[in-house]
Amino acid sequence: MTFRILLVEDDPFQRILLQRKVERLLSQKPTIIDIAENGSAGFEKLLKANALNLHYHLVLSDYEMPFLDGYAMLLLATRIKAVERTHCFLLTSNLGKLKSQDLLELKSSEVIVLDKQSFGMGILSGILSTASHKVFFPK
Repeated sequence: MTFRILLVEDDPFQRILLQRKVERLLSQKPTIIDIAENGSAGFEKLLKANALNLHYHLVLSDYEMPFLDGYAMLLLATRIKAVERTHCFLLTSNLGKLKSQDLLELKSSEVIVLDKQSFGMGILSGILSTASHKVFFPK
């Protein structure tokens, strides 16, 4: 099984850093990592994968981005069931500034919000090992 990941990050440095962390942790597994530079591009990739029945196993997205932020991207994707078999994580540097209504909607959509500052190799390793042991079959 090939492990499919979507990374959505507008900051080029953070995007490369996150991609390298994921590649290092999954170097022994067949992995496809798709990159999107904002939420709009990420949403398009989710739609395309869903249409082709090629679901992502994991989405790691920045929370705050131009055009369409990570929250809105994943909320739209959950409403059309484009991520129903996907582990979704939003990363933010402003965890304390999130709107409580956003968090309530995301919680019901099984999206986990993590602080970028505490998001290290240990957390990423746990996320990847949990997600990579689950096999999702198309309905």
